[in-house]
Amino acid sequence: MIKRPRLEFLDGIRGLCALYVAFYHAVFFTGNGIEKTEFTGALKPLTGLLEFGHYSVAVFIVLSGFCLTIPVALSENRDLRGGFKTYIRRRAHRILPPYYFALLLSLLLIWALPLMQTPHDTAWDSKLPVNLEGIVTHLLLVHNIHTHWIFKINGPLWSVATEWQIYFTFPVLLLLWRRYGLGAATAAAVIVGVLPELVLPHRVSFWWLHPWYLGLFGIGMAAAIIAFDTKGTTEKVKSLLANGWIVSGLVALVVAILAVSKPLKLSLTFTEVMVGLAVSAVIVYYTLKEHAMQDRPLLLRFLNGKVAVGLGAFSYSIYLIHSPILAAINLYTLDIQMTDNMRLLFMLLVAVPVSVLLAYVFYLLVERRFLNMPPKAAATPATPVINVSGNYESVSQ
Repeated sequence: MIKRPRLEFLDGIRGLCALYVAFYHAVFFTGNGIEKTEFTGALKPLTGLLEFGHYSVAVFIVLSGFCLTIPVALSENRDLRGGFKTYIRRRAHRILPPYYFALLLSLLLIWALPLMQTPHDTAWDSKLPVNLEGIVTHLLLVHNIHTHWIFKINGPLWSVATEWQIYFTFPVLLLLWRRYGLGAATAAAVIVGVLPELVLPHRVSFWWLHPWYLGLFGIGMAAAIIAFDTKGTTEKVKSLLANGWIVSGLVALVVAILAVSKPLKLSLTFTEVMVGLAVSAVIVYYTLKEHAMQDRPLLLRFLNGKVAVGLGAFSYSIYLIHSPILAAINLYTLDIQMTDNMRLLFMLLVAVPVSVLLAYVFYLLVERRFLNMPPKAAATPATPVINVSGNYESVSQ
């Protein structure tokens, strides 16, 4: 058995990112939508701070690559435990049942609440109409391949389909790592991911497919290998990422890039890859801190705290069901006379907590039942035990 510190901060990151996405969508759904509302005073810069919700999904993808690669990095043969079938069975058992329950819940909510069935000039309009084509593509997890389907019914579900598809590339990236090294595998993932934007004409875009997420997944894989590989092939990179000043400098650079991304019209591909690099560096740095049993930096202590880790335990549930709940609350309060500022505060301080509370109920009733691996997968020979947080193999959302 290989003992490792409990990496609870990974759950802390998940929890805070899921909560941030909920706040981001609360602004998105407020009133008649962010583009048709006028926020003033302190709330105007607040909405600016809450407009980066899509970067949380990039963080989830990095975390997914990182967590799935930990047992591979620690194994003797650097291979998937139990082979591909066991691996994909474990992944399906973990993410698909809660996903399908959330899809069913969204459809039932729309069916039960008349206001959610027709457009009302709000952000919810983009989720309509609900038709057989949209339902079938969601059931098959291919709704992310076309703009007509991707945001229907329950918008955030598109990223579950994207991550599910990325899972099938994981064995290929592992093969590249074993045969050609970590640098080649990571470069291949990033290059293939950004290639569409580099080679296709400017007028041609497949942004909804988010192909660069493959690169983010590969970056997360590389972070796990750097942090956990016992072969000693990444010691130079590991020593760099053990330096807090270097990691802090990289984070500061990425924050500066995000600050000027709108004025400079930087592509989402570039900015999200940069976010992926910064997040992976932080994860490696904190993992090494935990391994060395050193004093935890302030942010690491916060990420290991009960609130952040507690949110992380049901972060997938938050991500799965918050959107239609926020939309429903907004639609059923549209006729109440409020200023835009008051409406936003209501969404942030009332609607978001309600959605998080209902997500916790969803976790207790649904998601928690699928945390443990299925019996057949559990019966396969185990690799060395990794003593990280119990939810380390959770979906990245």
